[in-house]
Formats: sequence, C-alpha cells, structure tokens
Amino acid sequence: SNGNQIYIYATNEITFDSGSTISLKKTTQNSSSVAVCIQDNPLYTLQGAVYEIHQGSATGTVVETLTTNANGEAVGTRKYTLGTKLYAVEKTAPSGYLLNTTPVELTVSSGSNVFNVADTPTFDPNNLVITKTGKAGTRIEGAVFKVEFFASNWADSSKLLRTWYFQSNASGVVRFTENFLASGYASDPLFTLNGTIVVPLGCVLVTEVETASGYLLPTGNAAKVFMFIRQGGTKTAQMGKPAGAYWGNGSADPLSSDNPKDIYLIQNDADKTKLTAENTEVYGKPFTLQKTDPSNVPLSGAIFKVEYFSAGWFDSTKLERTWYFQTNANGFFTLSQQYLASGYTSDELFPTNQIPVGIMRVREVKAPEGFQLVSFTGIWRMKQHESGSSVVDSYWAAGDGNTPTTSYGDVAYVLDADPAKLYVRNEPIDTPVEIIKTSPSATSPRAESAGGRWAHFRRTPAARSRSIRCPLERNCASPKSSPKTIFV
Repeated sequence: SNGNQIYIYATNEITFDSGSTISLKKTTQNSSSVAVCIQDNPLYTLQGAVYEIHQGSATGTVVETLTTNANGEAVGTRKYTLGTKLYAVEKTAPSGYLLNTTPVELTVSSGSNVFNVADTPTFDPNNLVITKTGKAGTRIEGAVFKVEFFASNWADSSKLLRTWYFQSNASGVVRFTENFLASGYASDPLFTLNGTIVVPLGCVLVTEVETASGYLLPTGNAAKVFMFIRQGGTKTAQMGKPAGAYWGNGSADPLSSDNPKDIYLIQNDADKTKLTAENTEVYGKPFTLQKTDPSNVPLSGAIFKVEYFSAGWFDSTKLERTWYFQTNANGFFTLSQQYLASGYTSDELFPTNQIPVGIMRVREVKAPEGFQLVSFTGIWRMKQHESGSSVVDSYWAAGDGNTPTTSYGDVAYVLDADPAKLYVRNEPIDTPVEIIKTSPSATSPRAESAGGRWAHFRRTPAARSRSIRCPLERNCASPKSSPKTIFV
C-alpha cells in the first residue's frame, strides 16, 4: 500500500494441465464378405481420409484437421479441456470408400479420446451386359469370353486377381453371373457382397476366346475390350463417389497406366454398361445338282426339296428355311431364284454367296416323267475348318444327317472332281416284262427245289436283264414295279 513492490519467487517449476489430445481410428465396414472383395486390392485404402474437428457443434469452429495414415489412424496435436464437445466430420474419403458425412461426437475426458469411424467401400453393382451379334444383327449363342480382373487402373499383369469365362445365351446376351459361366472352362469365384455379385474397383479385360459356328473369331487387340470400374464412373476417379463402370478400348496391350482410352463402344446407348460386340460372319459355298438317266442324258422337271438347318445335323429346332427347286432342260439346278419350282412354297433365298454354315437336306419329291423317284437323302454340309476360322469346308457328306461324317460322297451319288457338284441318276419306270429263259444259264430249266425256280427278266425298252428267285407256285413280278405279274 506504500507503493512498495512485492516479489514472489518459486523455487520449484509449476506445470498447469491444459487438457487432453484426441486421436481418430478409421476402419472398414465390418463384414467378412467386404474383406474378401477388397483383399489385395490397392485401390482400397484407409490412408488419406481427411477429417475436420469442430468444437461445440458439427458446424462449429474448425479447431483441428486430421489425416489418416495407412492404418487408418490420425493423432491430433491440440489439447482440449475436459468436457469439451468435439465433432469429427469427414471432408475427404480415402480411395475406394464412400464419403461419410455423418458427424461423430466426442466429449473430451481424462481417459482415451478416440474418434472411432467406419467407412463403406464402394463396388460396381454389376449391371454389365454384353450383347453378341453378327454384322447383320443376328444374336449369337455360344460365344465364350475370358474375363480377367486386375486390381489396378489398367491391365497390370502383376495385379491379376481373378479370371472367369462367360458364354452368351440364346439371346446373344452375356451377364457376369453364375448362370452365364461357361462349362468346360475353369473360372474363379465371383466377388459377392452379402450374397450379391459385385465388381470391385479395377480394370477388367474381356477377350473373346470362342465364337459360334459361322463367325470369325477376332484376333489380337480386336478381340479385346476393357472395362474400367472407377469412383464416379469416369476416367479420373472422383473420391468418395459410388463406383461406376464403363467400356473402353486401348491401343496398348496391356493398357498402360498413362494411356487409357475412353472410347465407348456403345453407339446410341446412354447406358455405358451395355456393350454390343459384333462378329463377322463366314459363309459356305452353294452346291449344284445334275439330274440324268442311266445313260447320263440330262433330265428336266425333277423337283427337289432343300432344307437348311443352322446346325451340324437335322435338328428340327434348327430348321430355318425350305425351298423347292426344279431341274432345267440341262438337268441342272443350283440355289438361285431362277430354279425355284412354281406351284411350291419356298422361303426367301440367302443372298448370293452368303449361305451360313450349317447343313442342307436334299430330297427328290417329284421325278421326271417316265422315271422312278430316287429315294435318297443328300447331305450338303458347310463347316468351319476350325472354330473361328475364315475357312469353310463345303462338301457332300455321307451318313443319315444325324451323325454326318466328313467323308465325301455316298453310294447313292456320283461325284466328279468338283465336290460341290452332285449327280443324281434316275431309273426309268419298268414296262411289263417277258420271260426269256427259265434258268440263269439259258440251258435247261433249273431243277425245282423247296426254294423255288429261277426266272430271268428283261426290262423293256431298256436292254437290261436280271435273275430273281421266285417261290414255288407263286406269282412272280418284275424286279421293279411292273403292271404285270406272271406265273413260273
């Protein structure tokens, strides 16, 4: 009070406790199936999540910013007094995870002050569809695609995780599900999340390895297409956004990290998950048929029924077209409009030189006047030399059409050097016959026996003869249908 100053000296250091620090622990949504889907995939990481720490409320003052490490952990540096309410709000999600905008509350205590947060990884919902067609738009059944999944933004062979084989159905459609897995091929398990098939972030390389009969198999990069699964569904991944897929193509093989191509192969389709893959058709050759009598004289007016099956045998479910052709004055016809028989209903012909691979059944349904109907089945087969090859073998095949062989010809036909040309010979209708001798040797009559007698006939007007055996005391007719019966 006298204006004197009083000094206090402390001989020991005094420490004042100003509060506690905080930390944050980030984990993946707790699910065993999630763990399997993201295992060994570096596109999913807990590192890099950014959280703002707000004081007082979720929209209060930002007092600190935390960024997680590879273990999903972050430690703050500021100390807070006991009882302080803090809120962690995620501002940036790490790669592969959805942004979690729900604030997490924490009241600072004298114990452990840890924000426990969990994020949900994102996957493509697997709405991917391939539609397999020919150039003409025909849906192709049986095409097989090899699908390789890489845990990378490009086809990095060191990141190949799984391989599957899918096959197109009768509608030419391929989906990445169990129902479309190709039999005869070894496929890895599909990615499933709680029973639903998903596709993780990465790159999928689709290669056509087998096509249906009648089509060319693409080769090299032409057989390959890439599908990218990225957050936001764009070339540049958008962190925190849902995964999306799109089809692309690349000139490099494998697609390099700095050269991804965003060339969508879908035309006039806003849905980038639908891909139309086209194959080039290959075609067989048409055949020609020559109709003659036994003396090789051409016969006109014969009607032939020709059926086309889009299979390698006479499968009634694969019968696609039926035509009726008539031989001209030269005994000739081929698969063209000018030879279609009048008075018969025929389907549309295939375009010139565009006969799909398959099998044709050729049968005579009306013989030339004065000649017998030939009872035979011609099998014209058009088969690719190898699956996916541009070479088509076209030939007359032996067999009954159920299991046709690859051999040329049959006892029913005569072939010349041209395997596409078939000769069909008709026998004339027999006129009444006469007995010209009673034994094959033309000497004395053959002795009777329990087996009967021999009679030799001559066909008229054709100068041909043959011997047949007739039972005892029976009427014996010509070897061919004859209007006359005789008794020997």
